Amino acid sequence: MSGTCRVVRAGVRAFDCAYARYTSEPFALGQMLAVREGPCFTFGVVADSESGPEDPARPILPRGEPGQSAAEVLAGNPEIPLLLRTTLAAAVCGHVEREVARPFPPPRPPPLLAEVHAATDEEKVRVAAGGGFLVPLLANPAVDDAVVAAAIRDVARASGPDARAFTVRAGKELARLLKAEPSRLTSILRAVEPGP
Repeated sequence: MSGTCRVVRAGVRAFDCAYARYTSEPFALGQMLAVREGPCFTFGVVADSESGPEDPARPILPRGEPGQSAAEVLAGNPEIPLLLRTTLAAAVCGHVEREVARPFPPPRPPPLLAEVHAATDEEKVRVAAGGGFLVPLLANPAVDDAVVAAAIRDVARASGPDARAFTVRAGKELARLLKAEPSRLTSILRAVEPGP
């Protein structure tokens, strides 16, 4: 990961964050993020990621010779990364206040310009315990089935030897929450554990 990511737009249900410059390795779709500043720690899941010109009025012109990789083009044009920015949209999935993890939005948004970090494995497991973190994700219109499935996979990886048990619990919670939407449930479950 390159550079520091900071909150640039904050709400209690979602926040946007940006790197100071372009990065080819931003936080991944569905990855749980932590903002550890303010009256409580806020946790969100990456719902979208975008890289492009910092000034939309100055679009990027395609450069490079045939066969050159993106890294080679950027290395040969060091001024380009200075004009680019990578931004992320995160859907809030919970917060920790007074050492208690709560699977719903915080009372206040995270502070603007607060640093955004990848949540630790311990934080992921703690915030996602019981599957309650799925409720705000499913209710957020910016979160699609691929994001929900990626978030479950992210927490399952963090669960180590308990990964399978967590995935089963998350599947049961999804079945309860999406009983009126069987096609959405099927879509998410298929993406959580893709076949061979």
